[in-house]
Amino acid sequence: MSMELRLIILIGFLVITFQISGQEAEQSIAHKIQPNLLKEDLTVLHEQLKKIHVGLNNYTKEAEMNQFFDELESSLTTPLSAIEFYRKVVSLHGYIKNGHTIIIPPESFDIATSSTTPLFPLDVYWDKGSLYILRNNSADQSIEEGAKIIHINGDSASEVFQSMANKWTRDGNNLTFPMGIAQRAFAGFYVNFFGQPEFYELEFANDSGMVQKTKVKALIQSEIDKNRIQRYGNIIYYWDANEGDAVTLEIEDDVAYLKIKTCSNSDIRKFGQSIKGIFKRKFKQIREGKVKHLIIDLRNNGGGDEIAAREILKHLSEQPFKLFDDSFLKTKRISERKLYKENIGLLNSFGKIGIKKSTDGFYRLNGLGRLFFRSNPLLKSHTPYKNQFNGFIYVLTNAYSFSASGELASLLKTNTNAIFIGEEPGGNSSDIIAGEMVTLVLPNSKVRVRIPIVNQKIHSTSQPADRGVIPHYQIRNSISDMISGRDAILEKTKNLIVLSRE
Repeated sequence: MSMELRLIILIGFLVITFQISGQEAEQSIAHKIQPNLLKEDLTVLHEQLKKIHVGLNNYTKEAEMNQFFDELESSLTTPLSAIEFYRKVVSLHGYIKNGHTIIIPPESFDIATSSTTPLFPLDVYWDKGSLYILRNNSADQSIEEGAKIIHINGDSASEVFQSMANKWTRDGNNLTFPMGIAQRAFAGFYVNFFGQPEFYELEFANDSGMVQKTKVKALIQSEIDKNRIQRYGNIIYYWDANEGDAVTLEIEDDVAYLKIKTCSNSDIRKFGQSIKGIFKRKFKQIREGKVKHLIIDLRNNGGGDEIAAREILKHLSEQPFKLFDDSFLKTKRISERKLYKENIGLLNSFGKIGIKKSTDGFYRLNGLGRLFFRSNPLLKSHTPYKNQFNGFIYVLTNAYSFSASGELASLLKTNTNAIFIGEEPGGNSSDIIAGEMVTLVLPNSKVRVRIPIVNQKIHSTSQPADRGVIPHYQIRNSISDMISGRDAILEKTKNLIVLSRE
């Protein structure tokens, strides 16, 4: 997972900057594929998922999964373009329910990607069942931030948004992650799922309730980015080393605010640092600062490595702890190597010498495999460091606290008395189905499917098991909070600290 996280984030947000060249895209989607070839792709997809996806039926029984494929196959009666086929297959996300499993349009779309694609030029925000304009990046500067969008090209804006979210991937029965991604990726999702109009006819209501109509010209990505930066500055969604430290610490009186922007040790190491060294320094400052209240902010942390969870818990857990109870695969060899983008030969070679079949039918590391991964913190018991922090702990999460940061939230819930504030994290609290991931390329449509092949069972007591950690105080910034820059989640946390002193 650590080597793949950056790629997963990029793939997950491919649609955010999805810029299909107008002319080339038209040529690409105009080609129709015959039903028998589409059915062949569907059969390949189903068979490969059954062979290698370790969590295929974690949330959907095999019979129901088979029914989905049968009904989809029955619907393939006329020739479809690759993108039309993609729009049908993408519903599979809602059956597999694994956030690291991602169905992606054909790679030819990437090749066709250029700065000439017209995109929806407004950043949106979903608040209490309605869609709002968060940032106006269009050429029409009269459009007000905070206006509620009622219709887009004649369709209900709320229904359009819900349709996007319903199609996207998620862990278990979590709803925050797909809605969060649909919010950030709205422009790209519209292209992928609805098409790419040159203009968007909008009906929206301003703060006073006055309904207005306007036609907004779609803009190329570079124009959207230019307008956004000029009007709002550089918007950072996920940590990049060029944007400052991966972990920051602020201490005021007896309160420490620890912002963890990424859990990716592999990314951090590229810049001469390490997760272990960073937290060693930060917690030394916390001890020296005589901190009584520690705020750990995991919001917008897209994940990374288990090392982050191990190091943080070594400073916070009073007892020895484990990260995972089990780690296993469905297969140790992928026979249809030509269907995959990666070098499957290397994976198969390791599987041959480092993995063995267990009595339950799954595959686990053998002695040689465990030796190879001797530094891997998966199934070991870890001893906390001396001089533990024994004050109050507050953990802030949101929909974008995904993968390893969702795992970290679950482990903090299990091993500390932390109070959670914010939004349910996108990451699952019981299973991380990720590890090594391979990209299946369907032979006729070239639709791609990113498939994780390792299931890691988190040593967690968090409930329910099919969700992220449910915060003690569920709070989400409103559209007015977002526009004004108010952080309602952090404010609530500080108020809780004040109350604890009374």
